[in-house]
Amino acid sequence: MNSNLPALSNEGGLSAYLEQIKKFPMLAAEEEYMLAKNWKATGNVKAAEKLVTSHLRLVAKLRWVIEDMVFQ
Repeated sequence: MNSNLPALSNEGGLSAYLEQIKKFPMLAAEEEYMLAKNWKATGNVKAAEKLVTSHLRLVAKLRWVIEDMVFQ
């Protein structure tokens, strides 16, 4: 398991944040399953961190979709 994840910076605003989250790798389904299983069994914080950061792009996308739905 690679624990050398990029770090997020709070400088540069939204566009910089969106560029930064592209650095976090997306996970294959099997790797995601194994990380979740490892986190649940052992409380491995690094596994949980990798799971969460791999979904940051999805969270950003959902934010835009929800905003479009609410403000149409």
